[in-house]
Amino acid sequence: MSIRSRAHRIRTVARATVSFTKGYRELRRTNTTPIESYHSLRKLYCLTNGRFNDAASWVLSRFHPVDEIPSGESVLGDVSENAVTRVVEDIQTNGFHVFDRKLPSEIICSLRAFAETIPCQAILTSSEQKLGEYADKLATYRQHPVESPKYDIA
Repeated sequence: MSIRSRAHRIRTVARATVSFTKGYRELRRTNTTPIESYHSLRKLYCLTNGRFNDAASWVLSRFHPVDEIPSGESVLGDVSENAVTRVVEDIQTNGFHVFDRKLPSEIICSLRAFAETIPCQAILTSSEQKLGEYADKLATYRQHPVESPKYDIA
């Protein structure tokens, strides 16, 4: 890697870090994250191979300790400490967790109906567009054909 590209990378990380910090302050003040700060955090994740997010998470966990999760039942089953630990381990290892219990069909229909009516930002997947960036226009979720692997509620 050339000195010029290293310097560019350092400037990019520094700018994204400033944007993230401003966004965190705004989040604490208004309970809303500015979209620029969200994009900066995503960029920092990619540029640092996740290390920035790990460091930020560690620092924030010192100021905001984890609340105890009460044991009980949820729509997806057991939420005991052991069950939650298994879910977290699966997500950390595989990136997802398959629950033993499926959501009832009424809830699935309700979630789909909601997604089909609420404006969302789709992640672009076409090589002709900026891969991984958000689409410029808001759109609702469409099951067929699937246009994006992820829709964020705007």
